[in-house]
Amino acid sequence: MRRFVAVILALMTAPSLHAGMPSVRLDDLAKARFETISFFLLMLLLCAALVRWLWNALTKDLPKLPRLTYGRALAMTVLWGLAGMVVLTMISGARELMTPGAWERRGATYALTGSVDPAQQARKQRLEAWRDELWRWSEQHGGVFPPHDSAEGLDSAAGVSTHPSRSRFVYVPGVARDSAAILSYEPGVYGRDRWTLFADGQVELLPIVDLRQRRMPAAP
Repeated sequence: MRRFVAVILALMTAPSLHAGMPSVRLDDLAKARFETISFFLLMLLLCAALVRWLWNALTKDLPKLPRLTYGRALAMTVLWGLAGMVVLTMISGARELMTPGAWERRGATYALTGSVDPAQQARKQRLEAWRDELWRWSEQHGGVFPPHDSAEGLDSAAGVSTHPSRSRFVYVPGVARDSAAILSYEPGVYGRDRWTLFADGQVELLPIVDLRQRRMPAAP
């Protein structure tokens, strides 16, 4: 534990980079995953500390119980977590066996097949509103799209996504109207599946792999 704290302090007090020194940067998807893993590890360590405190508090009334070290409390918490995952997996498998084909995977959870995800619907509607604004600007300027997403006369507020960070849609300039090219799409904060707007007005949900293949240069 002391070594772990020492490593964290060393990273926090590391000197800044000088000109010419290499630096590693993560894209939005990698940052989101790193933050999720960091939060999970932090909660795991806190839960282990809570288990240790509760167990050792119980030994005051039950002296025969051995005192629990932090390492053992951490191992116990991990084992309980794995056991919970096994139980949840069995429940999910039983549900699929009893109702085959009735559920479909949506992100980290499951939903009834054919049901509408409110969050997905809201994301799509926001991109459609951005499409309407781009088409309005195009009709007023000879059928061409804006040179950038903050062009004069364009309501830039329409280009803000539904994400709490208020990240803007990625806009691709220089695209011809009514073509099959990608005109705009959701930012990287939405992960691997993003709603994508094409120059012909179609809105589709594309995996990031397909998005990168259909747009050059690669999507961020």
